[in-house]
Amino acid sequence: MKKLVVIAMIGIMSVGLTSCKKDENKTSNVEVDKIVDEYYSEVYDKLSDEEKEIFNSLSDEEKETIKEEIEEVGKYLKMLQDYEIDEVAQFKETEKGETIAIIKTNYGDIKVKFLDEYAPLAVENFIGHAKNGYYDGLTFHRTIENFMIQGGDPKGTGIGGVSIWGDKFKDELHKGARHFNGALAMANAGPNTNGSQFFIVNTSTDLSEQIADTRKEKDVVIAQLANSINVTVDDLYPEIILDKYEEVGGTIHLDYSHTVFGQVIEGMEIVDKISKVEVDEASRPIEPVIIESIEITEY
Repeated sequence: MKKLVVIAMIGIMSVGLTSCKKDENKTSNVEVDKIVDEYYSEVYDKLSDEEKEIFNSLSDEEKETIKEEIEEVGKYLKMLQDYEIDEVAQFKETEKGETIAIIKTNYGDIKVKFLDEYAPLAVENFIGHAKNGYYDGLTFHRTIENFMIQGGDPKGTGIGGVSIWGDKFKDELHKGARHFNGALAMANAGPNTNGSQFFIVNTSTDLSEQIADTRKEKDVVIAQLANSINVTVDDLYPEIILDKYEEVGGTIHLDYSHTVFGQVIEGMEIVDKISKVEVDEASRPIEPVIIESIEITEY
């Protein structure tokens, strides 16, 4: 993997010094903490004596805010640089005793496994809502054939729903969790707006042309995250991921914009059936597709 380019800390210091509100939804992660500490030291060492003097004169609150900004970069560093994919986790064999969910609908049951390693907040949120009955009686309010089915909105309109914490929570975008066919992901209204809504990918679109184009662009820099690291197509789409998309299909264009936190292990025929129901002009089923309950159990 190519080494990502780190730019000076001053660019980060200019961001958000007036607020230091803690994000109570942040997850503790030893690996991320280690990367943040190393990165924090690295960028500090690049400062001139004058810049160090300015930085050292900041209040503890301002320094903490800077550290939080660096932590966001650290998460990207972990996602893109320090994680090598040797197996696609979504398609690992489900082990006995592993926690799964059974989404019981009026069309049949859909069983999903979780990706705790990649999206612990989204998994905790979904399981919490399932156990407290939040999803019981709600609908798949948006179904689009050869794309996805979406549910989890108590209003049934696509604009409702909150997380188990009562507010929105952050995206958990990871290089190892993708929108393959059967992926369970968080619906959102933009970055870091996750609540209760989720969708299941269901598509048979041929991705061969798109994947071929992606392979041609392997060395092209396509994004700059937090203005501090350069990212290539090769960083974002390793061969093992492209190979899997080629094999099983999916909605590759949704990668890095939605949190993928699970994968259907049984019942894709039910997902397919739901995606094909008659809908109105807003893609809302004419006859309601009901989530009767979601059972959290062991495989």
